[in-house]
Amino acid sequence: MSHEESLNRSIANAAASVAMEGFCIDEECKDWCRMVLLNKITKEEYLSLLLKKGRSNTLMSYSIDSITADCYPGTTCLINKLGIRDDKQLAFVEAGITLMKDSELSEHPILGNYDFAHY
Repeated sequence: MSHEESLNRSIANAAASVAMEGFCIDEECKDWCRMVLLNKITKEEYLSLLLKKGRSNTLMSYSIDSITADCYPGTTCLINKLGIRDDKQLAFVEAGITLMKDSELSEHPILGNYDFAHY
């Protein structure tokens, strides 16, 4: 299998995994992910592109009570390291980050024996 085929398979598998969680990854996000894995853009640039693109067309796969202490006041958006206060934007960005990290792990696995004894 060529490097390009391996890369495409890793991204497709990651996108399928994200889709199983109820999120849609479009071709543009997959292209950006590919660019990260090919070292054409940095992870920071990838994140910036996701933040600019913005909102998901799907809802979160879970629901949150807006009075929960883990949400920004008056919202149903979980407090997060990115400071995103819109739950749909957060869902979109989380899906994009998951796509990139899952693809990266497929391309560059962590070596080791991660069996029951490891945990």
